[in-house]
Amino acid sequence: GFRSQDNGGILGVAGLRTLLSFPAGTGLPGEDGARAALNALVDASLESDASAVDADLDPRTDLRVRAGEALAAAASSKVDPAVAAATVKTAVPRLCAACDGDAASLALAALARVSAASADARRVAVTTLWSRLGGARRPDPAWTKPLWKDFVDAMAGSVPKTASSGSGSVPGMLQSVALDPSTATGGGEEDAAARDIAATMQSETAPGAGNDADACRLIRAATAALGDVHQAGVLADAAGEIVSGGPCFRAACAAVAGLRVSPGKSTDFPNCENLVRRLVSRAVLPGGDEDDARSATEALSSLIHKLGASGTLGPRSGLTAAVDAGLTGSLHAAAGVAAVGATLRALAARADPAAAELAADLVAALSSPSREVAAGAARAFGVAMAPGGGGPGLTRECHGSEKKLFRQRFFTQTVPAVMAAIEPSSRSGHATTNPDHRPAHLSALVQLARHAPISAVLQSGDSILPVLAEAINALADQSTPFADKDALAGGITMTAAFLSDPRGRDTLALHAEEHAGAIIGALCRIGSSAARKPPGSLAGSPTLSLVVRETALDALVAATSLPFSVVYPHRKAVERASVAALDDPKRVVRFAAARCREAWLLLGKQT
Repeated sequence: GFRSQDNGGILGVAGLRTLLSFPAGTGLPGEDGARAALNALVDASLESDASAVDADLDPRTDLRVRAGEALAAAASSKVDPAVAAATVKTAVPRLCAACDGDAASLALAALARVSAASADARRVAVTTLWSRLGGARRPDPAWTKPLWKDFVDAMAGSVPKTASSGSGSVPGMLQSVALDPSTATGGGEEDAAARDIAATMQSETAPGAGNDADACRLIRAATAALGDVHQAGVLADAAGEIVSGGPCFRAACAAVAGLRVSPGKSTDFPNCENLVRRLVSRAVLPGGDEDDARSATEALSSLIHKLGASGTLGPRSGLTAAVDAGLTGSLHAAAGVAAVGATLRALAARADPAAAELAADLVAALSSPSREVAAGAARAFGVAMAPGGGGPGLTRECHGSEKKLFRQRFFTQTVPAVMAAIEPSSRSGHATTNPDHRPAHLSALVQLARHAPISAVLQSGDSILPVLAEAINALADQSTPFADKDALAGGITMTAAFLSDPRGRDTLALHAEEHAGAIIGALCRIGSSAARKPPGSLAGSPTLSLVVRETALDALVAATSLPFSVVYPHRKAVERASVAALDDPKRVVRFAAARCREAWLLLGKQT
């Protein structure tokens, strides 16, 4: 048999894949040859040898992964339809049968790969697997078996990135259904299986009735896989469960997150203003369950993103109903920040005019007398801009969409309002905001910039650079609610970009005389923050992560490219900070400190 650590096995798989890719009549001899090659690949994909691949090798060389990829290539063959048909007829049923045995997790991972490549293979896999493993009518449904988690991963995505079950991002079988445009009309056995999965998972004996996280993932993926004809009914059922306060709240929210709203079909859905209000109230409920709040937020963002423009959520794409229910009144709490940020993302991703109105409300909240509210408003901008900030309902697999360059557009439209309060007035020459409110505006600036395209950030360098050092210090100050380790990492990375990117370096050179000293000083304090006794540093602050410290020291290395007259006066301070960072508990930071010290010592020798 094949051995996962045997390079000969890997070469054998590559050879079989090559033979199966030849045009009809020029590769393997007849149907028997193709069947034998496919069976050998199935055997390789199910190889259960527990030994891992050599640690020095790339995980993608794992034999099982290679075999699964070869089967996927065969299933999607365009040059020999007979090979594709033989894969569906021979390999897929064998893999489905293996899901009842010891190699179930390997078989499920291979099926996910093959299903992502071939619609014909996927249809057989989905219907066969569900009839074999799922259903409340079976005495031993899938959720009662050890393979339950692997089954959900194979159906709903998140196939584990391990040597034994695959590497790389592989969509689940139901996600592949959702991504196939031909499934929008519904119908057929695959659509019936998806409908039965969604319904069964919420039955009285299924884990969805208890709001199990894996069952909710499966419900979301199954809903996304359903055709248009079923979607209005799914939403009606979910809305009834949510509004009535039923026990399957998270399962119902998962269905809303997976909602498919095809172009021209949004008028099929009923008015959902009450649903918006109910979701907001659960998302921001003081002292409420965190999982319930997250589920409500994901459902809310999905609903506003997909149905907001249809008018079924009321004025301003549902924002009026959401604000009336208390959406923007809970920025002092983490759950409120998540809900507001996800709502802003849902609107901004499709360039809804209501996004600008909600952003204006957040800018106003930056000047709130409550520092917790102001900090929450700043973080909400970060949630809206972050990858995945709106939750799974806004992903392609759940029929979410993003306008091209939406982050760049939102950044350039919002930053001027944030900066207006902290830039000097043309009349008075002083900033127009209360000094106590500056940290909130600076935090919001970094939250917006750290997820924006770097080209857009560098183009705004003339306004960002003068306050960059102050922003870094504000985010690193553990004594305030504005301390944010993730935003701080973004601020340091942005500083490194200004120092290393030619476009940013040119802008920085124009401001070097006035602002380079403050930026270098901030980087010194951050880079040496975890040392034992670094002079003037923020020692022991838990917000300053390894990545932040290393990046700050690397940014100091890049700073040596600034004009000599600007950086030379700061050489002693940088040398002290780099020497202090040599005592950092993390080796990677100590290496960065050594690089920094060497670069600045060379600078000192240029005199």
